[in-house]
Amino acid sequence: VEQTSPIIGENEVVGSLSPDGRLRAHWSESENGKSITVRDAASGDIHSVWPTDGSLKPLNFTWSPDGTRLAVVIRSDTHVGLECWEVSSERRISRWLHRRFHASDRKFTVPTWSPDGDHIATVGMGDLGDNGLSIWSSHVHVVNVASGRRTVKRQFGNRPRYGGRIKSLSWSPDGRFLAQGTTEGLFDIIASQTDESAVLCKAHDADVRAFAWSPNGQRLATAAADGTVKIIEPRKGNELLTFRVEDDGCSLVSWSPDGK
Repeated sequence: VEQTSPIIGENEVVGSLSPDGRLRAHWSESENGKSITVRDAASGDIHSVWPTDGSLKPLNFTWSPDGTRLAVVIRSDTHVGLECWEVSSERRISRWLHRRFHASDRKFTVPTWSPDGDHIATVGMGDLGDNGLSIWSSHVHVVNVASGRRTVKRQFGNRPRYGGRIKSLSWSPDGRFLAQGTTEGLFDIIASQTDESAVLCKAHDADVRAFAWSPNGQRLATAAADGTVKIIEPRKGNELLTFRVEDDGCSLVSWSPDGK
């Protein structure tokens, strides 16, 4: 989706709203080059403009839970990666780049902040030489926001040449675990600091599109392309409840504040 800004005459790709709904981040391109523009969501007034490296194109944005920082997925002809920016100071905190080695290695998806805002988990290809063909090597990468260093790299299920692609990713409320689901209906729960698997099991007969942890972290809701939602005990993988929501598939799931 593109829109022409009447204020500064740039072509902008509609971006992401901050958690409080006050600011919106966009990728902009003008005769002066590429930049990240943050605007007042209500008035459209410019809050800040951050010039980017000319070889790197911003693709999408994810705000930190407290709305003070912005994670930006970037891509060039040779690399894909993440940048983290501090909104108030307009300062780039860190950048992590991952070398592209296949035409399908286009970007990272589902970048997700840890609850404390210290790490970002995202899904992309593995490193050169990992697990055979890159198109089948869907990995979770966890990056430290302050340093820009990758702390965890893990293929789904830690199995070589596994064909399922990771489609969904979610942190537990305490930030200790990451749940990941694939196109083949499987889900894996790993320790976010060590990448050790806590649970690996079959959840659905279709893509696992979304997860939601209960507020206390004792239950996990999964939503799938077959229109089913399941409630699972994450520590053991036990299925507690299954119900059908939509025949055309379910892409979102969330809990009430009290978890009931």
